[in-house]
Amino acid sequence: VQTAIRDHQKRIYTTLRGQHQVFLHPSSILHARNPPPDALVFASCVSTNKRYIRGLSAFSPDRLPDLVPHLYISSSSLVVMPGGKKQLQHHKISPQKKRPK
Repeated sequence: VQTAIRDHQKRIYTTLRGQHQVFLHPSSILHARNPPPDALVFASCVSTNKRYIRGLSAFSPDRLPDLVPHLYISSSSLVVMPGGKKQLQHHKISPQKKRPK
């Protein structure tokens, strides 16, 4: 299972692992959703002329620390590099301490 975050200017997503640009598969019910989800968990990626993701579930980006605690990213972590290429900034988070009972 992988995760992807949406670029807020477009309907393009960037995977957290590998930082690939991906698109919602046209057969997905989330493809027609307006506005599109900000964050997705997906099961597979199909490459044609574009990379399409399938087996999708939408979730709130606030839940990322719970889903991928070893790698946390917020939607504001997209950085425009020289030449216009977008890159994700990764933020490590420390493990949550257990609360006393």
